[in-house]
Amino acid sequence: MHFNIVKPVSPESIAALNFDSFTSYVWIHHVAMSGFPESSYTQASKDYFKYADRAAKVFPIPYYPNVSVGWDSSPRCDPDSTFKVRGYPCTPILSENTPEAFKKSLQQAKAFLDNHPDSKNILTINSWNEWTEGSYLEPDVMYKFSYLKAIKQVYQSKKN
Repeated sequence: MHFNIVKPVSPESIAALNFDSFTSYVWIHHVAMSGFPESSYTQASKDYFKYADRAAKVFPIPYYPNVSVGWDSSPRCDPDSTFKVRGYPCTPILSENTPEAFKKSLQQAKAFLDNHPDSKNILTINSWNEWTEGSYLEPDVMYKFSYLKAIKQVYQSKKN
């Protein structure tokens, strides 16, 4: 099974609207999540960066990549019902979204930005505090500051 929540935008619509650039809010808008109740964070990351590379080639304006911390909108599902695919918010959960996997995705985003200078080193990260969608950078009891430390490790400038 594959799940897509949002239909992709076309290069023609982007051009017609005279946008200067575009980005993504979360990976699940651009990748098919296979499996239920869980899909692999690592696979979603690989699929997303394939999408980002295509978007950078196909669209007439700069594409700013996204790194998703995770995805689990199941807290928004009816707690009195069986958890099954019903469309948002009852969609697959991204599993294995550890700080280490997140760091690898940040490294992929950095490589993307290095290879696409028209993206002006702009990156979006989903998200600071989407607790009910399982995508948050805020420190928690399990990983503490690890997600924030991953950003620092990948993006801090080395001064000589």
